[in-house]
Amino acid sequence: MRKKMDTKFETPNKAPPTILNAATWAIHMGLSSNLRYQTLNGIEFLLANLVRPVVFKSSVVVLRCLNNVLGGMSFVVLARLTGSQTLQEEKKTKTKMEVVVVVENGGDKEKVL
Repeated sequence: MRKKMDTKFETPNKAPPTILNAATWAIHMGLSSNLRYQTLNGIEFLLANLVRPVVFKSSVVVLRCLNNVLGGMSFVVLARLTGSQTLQEEKKTKTKMEVVVVVENGGDKEKVL
């Protein structure tokens, strides 16, 4: 919508290649997510038998939050490895500003930078 309203607008993020991104997501879901979920389920099964219900419920919340963070980080790493997402470094352009002062001494002109 913004592009239609402002023709000079350039999106800051370019869309990743669709097929490569889909393949990366499929690999991530098939390997990393499945492995993490099975591990998490096993840990929860063991904790259910070892600790009190309040501790178990609290640990489930913490474990699932950590699983979510780990999953996001592992997808980003995998996406960068496959090339479906790239790290764009900001290009800082330095502008050089020149100040010219003209001083008149009688009839002579001097440039002072």
